[in-house]
Amino acid sequence: MADETLPSKRSVDAAAGALVAALLTPDPARAPEIEFDRSAFDGYADFVAKANVVRHWRSAHAEPLRLVGANLRHYAAPIAGARVSQRLKKFGTIIDKLVRFEGMRLSRMEDIGGCRIVVPNEADAVAVARRLRKNWTIRRYRDYVVEPKIDGYRARHLVVVKRERFVEVQIRTVLQDLWANTVERDGRRIGVGLKFGEGDGEALEAYRLMSELMAADERGEIARNELEAFLRVLRRF
Repeated sequence: MADETLPSKRSVDAAAGALVAALLTPDPARAPEIEFDRSAFDGYADFVAKANVVRHWRSAHAEPLRLVGANLRHYAAPIAGARVSQRLKKFGTIIDKLVRFEGMRLSRMEDIGGCRIVVPNEADAVAVARRLRKNWTIRRYRDYVVEPKIDGYRARHLVVVKRERFVEVQIRTVLQDLWANTVERDGRRIGVGLKFGEGDGEALEAYRLMSELMAADERGEIARNELEAFLRVLRRF
């Protein structure tokens, strides 16, 4: 049942658009505090009201996220070593995504609530994806294993509809998760958005090649000791 206390989607998008237009912080996803041009609003109360609309919309995803996370743990239980995590996208990260993807509307953002399941191997990942697609209400399915992203990212993403909200579910193998976490960690360390394709071209190619090697290992095309030797060379970038 819809939450009748929520503003309309048009109001949500208008409030988010006003905040993005008035944004002063260049990297809101990593900034401890976000600054806006207060003169762009009809007084302080108007600014607070618009920020609260976005925060309210974000909070409306908390319960759907909890339910999806609980259900995902049920599917993970029979898989030895499977791990499930969940997170509600931070306010600053929401604003950052609206900035990075021109034309995106907050009311249609599919990953405000996000769950991730990490499983030992590809066979487990395929089985989980198949079960979720069969039993859940799925809005969208993206297979970045069959068609990896240009930067080398591999995983399976499903957008689940739960209580009229979208929750993104990521299904990764251990190696796919290691790769993604390495790119994100290294990006934070050097202050560059590597996972957004920013940074030195040779370094980005090294991460892409790292992903190719990990995928080859999962397919049984190279030995694990060969993979480890290749990775030691690539990590010099």
